[in-house]
Formats: sequence, C-alpha cells, structure tokens
Amino acid sequence: MAVWSNFLRSTSQKLSRLPILLSKEPSINNQIRCMSHDQVMMIKNSRWQWSKCKDLVHFYVMLGVIPLSILTFCVNVFVGPATLEPIPEGYTPKPWEYYKHPITRFLVRYVYTPHQQDYEKYLNAVYLEQELRKTRQLQRRIEELIEQRNDYKYFYYTPSTAKYVHRAKYDIEQEDTFRTYSK
Repeated sequence: MAVWSNFLRSTSQKLSRLPILLSKEPSINNQIRCMSHDQVMMIKNSRWQWSKCKDLVHFYVMLGVIPLSILTFCVNVFVGPATLEPIPEGYTPKPWEYYKHPITRFLVRYVYTPHQQDYEKYLNAVYLEQELRKTRQLQRRIEELIEQRNDYKYFYYTPSTAKYVHRAKYDIEQEDTFRTYSK
C-alpha cells in the first residue's frame, strides 16, 4: 500500500509540472486532478446547532416581538393612558378599571385571576388543611384510647348487617301466611 501511495504521489507531482496543452475546445482529457496534493482538509466542529438556534431566535422575534411592539406602539399612540374622573352615583367600578394603562387593563380583565378569587382559593386551601389536621388528631386520639384500654384495633372490625336475618324472617312469615290460607 505504501508503495502505491508513493508511486501515485510522485506521478501526480510529475504530471502537475508538465505543461498543459491548451486547445480551443476544452476536453476532459486535459484536466489534471490533484486530490490531496498540498491540500489538507481541516476538521472543524459543526455549526449546525448555532445556525439552528440563530434561525429559531430570528423566527420567534419576527413572530412575536415585532407584532407585539407594533401593537404596544399603536395602543400608546392612539388609545393612551386612562384619566382619573369622578365615579357616578350608583356605579360600582370593575376591578380592571382601576389600572391606568390599557394593556394592563386588558391583561387584568382577561388573563389574570382577580385578587378576590385568589384570596378565596387560599382560604379554601387553609380550610382543607384544617380539616385534615382535625382528622389526623381524631385518628391519633382513637389509637391512643385503643392502646390505653387494650381494645381491639378498629380496622379489624367487620360490621355485620341483619339483611339476611330479615330476609329469612320474611320468608318464614310468608310461609306461615300461606299455610294459614291453605287450611
């Protein structure tokens, strides 16, 4: 293999030094290719991730940032901030009407939850935690009483119903009434 590569290298060097006869019409036979003579392919890291990231940033800027900035500009120029005026008699302002900027009013009205709803959700969570705490205390108290009185454990208890006893009693009564009428 080494002999062949040396041979090919030396012949390609000799051929590259020969004068090339130029003809009026180009032909494939006149071309000499030096694939790896004095040329080294440099191995570099791929830039695919960087290009993809850059493309996505540009895409989302065009998709989101530019339209939102145009919208904000138009709202600030054409609508403007709210002015403070006296509240008419009998009118209760809505919670979003207390904000000055129209975009903030829009977000408070349609996107965010009102403060009252947040507070009621918090109170519900506190109530549920208190109920769980009471249940745990009751369970702990029951287990302490069971241990003090050397009683059986409450989860071993299987309740019995008198369903089948009532059914059997009903069947017996039906038989007795049948015998009475048949005599």
